[in-house]
Amino acid sequence: MRLKGGGINACSMFVKTSEADGIIEVFMEDLDTDRVIITGYFSADMDFEELMQSITNDGDGDWDDSDLTAYLDEDGRICDFLLTHNVQDAEQNLGVRTNNSALDRYIREHEAEAGGYTGFGISAKSDNSGIVELKSTTIDEYFVLTGYFKFEIVIVAPTVTTQAATGIGFD
Repeated sequence: MRLKGGGINACSMFVKTSEADGIIEVFMEDLDTDRVIITGYFSADMDFEELMQSITNDGDGDWDDSDLTAYLDEDGRICDFLLTHNVQDAEQNLGVRTNNSALDRYIREHEAEAGGYTGFGISAKSDNSGIVELKSTTIDEYFVLTGYFKFEIVIVAPTVTTQAATGIGFD
């Protein structure tokens, strides 16, 4: 992404640390100006499966189904996306939403600079068939499935102990 003078371009992505040592690897072109800010983390009850899978869309401006089943371990996952475009001198509509949602969930993203991309990260839940809906206004937009969340919470049924009521007027 290229930056106009005096502005800030930012992109948010989820990453998974190395399980052995907690390290995140980062690539930056310019160590004097590029920054990485860690904004939070999840407990051990949640896992994030990292991907970098390009998803195609027809760019007609309508909401179109995209089946993610081939990339998910199971349908119905919350998926994270990076939406970008490289159209110079024109804003573009980019969006992702749950299948059959009535929510018009898109952002009119500013124009890209020459030779660069602009975009943002967004999450959406796939339905029970692994489908999300994508929206873009031209085919010069790129949808990347960057991963999905897996909740690893173990649910333990409560233990119920039954004891006869004796000695308190019930025997």
